[in-house]
Amino acid sequence: MASLRSSRRDAKDLLKEVKGLTKKQGKKVPAEGFSKVAKAQDELETAIRGNQPDQIVGLTRKLDELTGQVYAGLRKSHARQYIESIGSAVLVAVLLRLFVVEMFKIPSGSMVPTLQIGDHLFISKFIYGIRIPFVNSMLVQWHNPQPGDVIVFNSPIEPDKDLIKRVAAVPGDKIEVRNDIVFVNGQMQPRRKVKEDYQYWDYDENTDRWFDETRDSLWEETLGKETHAALERRDILHAVLEGPFTVPPGQIFVLGDNRDNSADSRFNGGWTVPYGNIKGKAFIIMFSWGKGGWWFCHEGGFPCTESGLRLDRFFKGIP
Repeated sequence: MASLRSSRRDAKDLLKEVKGLTKKQGKKVPAEGFSKVAKAQDELETAIRGNQPDQIVGLTRKLDELTGQVYAGLRKSHARQYIESIGSAVLVAVLLRLFVVEMFKIPSGSMVPTLQIGDHLFISKFIYGIRIPFVNSMLVQWHNPQPGDVIVFNSPIEPDKDLIKRVAAVPGDKIEVRNDIVFVNGQMQPRRKVKEDYQYWDYDENTDRWFDETRDSLWEETLGKETHAALERRDILHAVLEGPFTVPPGQIFVLGDNRDNSADSRFNGGWTVPYGNIKGKAFIIMFSWGKGGWWFCHEGGFPCTESGLRLDRFFKGIP
C-alpha cells in the first residue's frame, strides 16, 4: 500500500511538472516529440486510474526520460526545483513577518498582569494598514489605533528598541495621570479595585534572575471600549500629577498596565508614538515560559531552571 501511494505521488508530481512545461514551453519543441510526451502522459494517467503499481513505476520512468529528451535545456533540474521551492517558502515567510503577523516576546514587567514576562505573542501587522518596514512610515492606513489597543512599536526615543504598551489617548486628546488615575479630556477613566494584594514575579534581564515576588493593588480599568487589569504599587504615595499632555496629529499616547513600573509616554518630558512607528496590534499569547511554569528535571537529565511552561496562558486572548 505504501509503495502504491509513493508511486502515485511521484507520478502525479511528474505529470504536474510536464503539464507546466507543455503550457510554457510546448511551442518550442518539435511536434513529434510533443506527441510522444502527450501519449506517455495519457498512458500514465490511465495506469494511475487503474491502480496498477508496476505499470505506474514503469510509465513514470518512461515519461521522465521522454520529458528529459524533448524538453532538454528547458526543464529545471531537481536541484533547481528544490532551491526554488525553498526560496519561495522563505520569501513567503519573510513577507508574512514584514506585513501580516510577527511574534513578540515580553521582556519586562511593564504590562503585568495582562502580559507576563516570558509570554510569546502574535501581533497583527495588517490591522491598521501597510507599513513600510525600517523607515517607520505608513504606505496605506485604513484603521487608526484606538484607546485600549495593546500595540508593539518602535520606540521614538530609543530607535533600537521595540516596546509594547496600551494606547491611552489618540490625536487631539488631552491626557493626565492624577494619583495613578487616568483622565482624558478632563474625564476620569473608570476603574475599580479588584484585589489589594496581587502577587507577581519580576525579572532582571542583566542577571537572568527572577526577583522576589511583588505585591501590588490590582485594579480593573477602562480605556476607550476596552476593560483591562492594571497594577498600582502600595509602597509609595500617589500624590502625583503627570501631565497634562496633548497628543499631536498622527500620534498616540501609551501607558503600561503596570502603571508604576513602566517607562511609557509620561517619562522623559512626555513623548508620543507616530503611527508609522507602530508595528502592529497584539492579539493572542501563543505560549509562555517563565516563573511558576511547569518544568521537568532529574539528575543527569534536563537541567533544573526557575522557569517553565505556563500552560494556562497558551492561546490566551489579549484584552
